[in-house]
Amino acid sequence: MNKLKNDLINGNRNIKLLTVNKYLLEVKKLTKNLTGGYFQSYVFLKDYDRVSKYLNSLTNSQKFNQLKAILVILQVNKGTIKKGYKKFHKKYQEDFINLTKEQREQKLTGKKSDREKNNWLE
Repeated sequence: MNKLKNDLINGNRNIKLLTVNKYLLEVKKLTKNLTGGYFQSYVFLKDYDRVSKYLNSLTNSQKFNQLKAILVILQVNKGTIKKGYKKFHKKYQEDFINLTKEQREQKLTGKKSDREKNNWLE
């Protein structure tokens, strides 16, 4: 995890330390839920179906944060995707784009999410 942190800090993305720590927290959550342990490698991200199933069990906000963290760690340096992960990065990127479109449409139409409906006070 320290190597990933150093890579994010020293990469060409100009990410502030607070943001790096937020991404690392999301990666820790993701790793713990999918592997039951600590982050040691990116290999678990190659099981796209399993990761996708897990992400779909989250709220849209949580899913957004997790997908953003995945995309950042797979592309620590802008323009360079981690070797062997290009097709997975593309899949996660498509999921991220679809989610942001869905969220944008919800805001434009004023449609409430299931969670908002349950918590809405009249």
